[in-house]
Amino acid sequence: MKAKILRLMERRLIFSNHAIERMIQPSRRLLKEDIKEAIRKGDIVEQQRPDVVVLQSRNPAICVVVGICDDYLVVITTWRGKK
Repeated sequence: MKAKILRLMERRLIFSNHAIERMIQPSRRLLKEDIKEAIRKGDIVEQQRPDVVVLQSRNPAICVVVGICDDYLVVITTWRGKK
């Protein structure tokens, strides 16, 4: 599953409006590169549906919820801290 997520991220990564709104909140201040790095280095900690997973990186602690589509990956939401 992780290999597929990484392949899709390299092909095409889309950020939902909700994710962007969360990323720019003063308490979060996350850049797109922070999210990409969290996806690369993070572990899958939950599979909410067959096509929706939660990844969590450790340093810094960032959680990312992604939707897995046929030929791209969607960042649904993200936050600093642990799940």
